[in-house]
Amino acid sequence: MRKRGLLRIVQVGLSFVTIPNFIKNIVNSYVDSTYVTQRITEGALYGYFEATGNEELKKIIAAQSMNPFEAL
Repeated sequence: MRKRGLLRIVQVGLSFVTIPNFIKNIVNSYVDSTYVTQRITEGALYGYFEATGNEELKKIIAAQSMNPFEAL
């Protein structure tokens, strides 16, 4: 989770740096491509736990996710 958080911080910080857009696009593409399958799995688990009414496991998945809107 720490590495995922660091990659997100790099992505946000990159928007404030004045460098050519093609470099920003390369970095953003890399960051967006990392952990794709894990994010899909987290989303599927969250939906499953929501459908089965398992609030405890749903909260655990949301807390571990990098999507700040799921943790609400």
